[in-house]
Amino acid sequence: MDNRTVALIASLDTKLEETLYAAQLIRDCGCGVLLVDVSTGKEVESAADIKPTQLLAMAGTDWDALHRMNRSDGIRVMSQALAACLPDLQKKGRIHAALSIGGGQNAHIAAAGMQALPFGFPKIIASAIANGSRRMGQFVGSSDIFVLPTVADIAGLNHITRKVIENACLAVVGMLIGTKDADSSGGKVKVAATMLGITTGSVGGILARLPGNRYEKTCFHANGVGGPSMEALVTEGYFDAVLDLTLHELTGELFGGYCSGASGRLEKELRSGVPAVVLPGAVEVLDFYVESDGSGAPADLEKRQYTWHNENVLHTRLLREESIRLANVLAGRLNSAAGPVHVILPETGLSEVSMPGMPLYNPEEDAVFIETLRRGLRPDVPRTVVHAGVAEQETADAVIAAMEGLMKRSQP
Repeated sequence: MDNRTVALIASLDTKLEETLYAAQLIRDCGCGVLLVDVSTGKEVESAADIKPTQLLAMAGTDWDALHRMNRSDGIRVMSQALAACLPDLQKKGRIHAALSIGGGQNAHIAAAGMQALPFGFPKIIASAIANGSRRMGQFVGSSDIFVLPTVADIAGLNHITRKVIENACLAVVGMLIGTKDADSSGGKVKVAATMLGITTGSVGGILARLPGNRYEKTCFHANGVGGPSMEALVTEGYFDAVLDLTLHELTGELFGGYCSGASGRLEKELRSGVPAVVLPGAVEVLDFYVESDGSGAPADLEKRQYTWHNENVLHTRLLREESIRLANVLAGRLNSAAGPVHVILPETGLSEVSMPGMPLYNPEEDAVFIETLRRGLRPDVPRTVVHAGVAEQETADAVIAAMEGLMKRSQP
């Protein structure tokens, strides 16, 4: 195993026996274990390599101060401490994977630490609360954490919990065995792109025109999770260029709806300095998830153009005041770009449901949005206004030309 080590994260004040069992399983597979104790109740005598007091020092506090906090604040501080600790251990080469086995508190703390680790670094959270109707976003965020339901509570060793712990340990060891550090892109230009159901045809057509022998293309679903995931990978240096052709998550950020969840959309991407072609695809659409009884639909639906994506997802068109606000926010973020950026503005439809003949077609509102955005952009931000819709050839031509221009400028 080349002395590869798993960071085993657990609350030893409540899960000592189970954690030591897991540690031995990992060692029996030939891997090392670095035991990280995130206990907040009491400090126990154990073989922990990093004790709670050491973690708390990283957060600028101590054990006595922790115990003067309420439970929620204590968990938050320990989460912050682990988020500082794990990346430091990883950068120093002391850990090569991370595994957490425990209950809800342990999963919450471990998730904060694992989300701070880079993409591709093996990381697994095994918890009894990773099931039912709970959203996995609380554990995963924009990272690639594996989440494993333990079925039974991790409260003692028995024939159920032993099997679940064994599977979790074997899984993380298997990920270590298969880890490859080399870049598999073969020297191609690595391009990240965003798409959604209502921009898939247009984005797919544009990507098809980038020759596969020169470009490796990766798409992210702009549904509230995909955009932040892409931006995190851009920041970590995984991409050479970005085709951010679907900014639907910015609409969700400002006005809620089904695809909300992305915060500060575009900000990390544009601060990274990576060349970016930006097209505000699907920003005019605000989505809602509507139950069979009609609950979930917006109260002002009668004021909006709308169409159904499927039996539950409802596409509605932004109202004018919302569109103006969104254009101003987008202009502000584009103006902060630290690297080369080129903005493409299709005049006759920003998504495939807003083009001529489609249910959300509204050229007057498109014109208001585009004019507001143009006025808000700094004069030196390149932009191309295309008298065509997002899925038309003229728009694809403009995107490809902008991409090629940015890549030429960025070459040494």
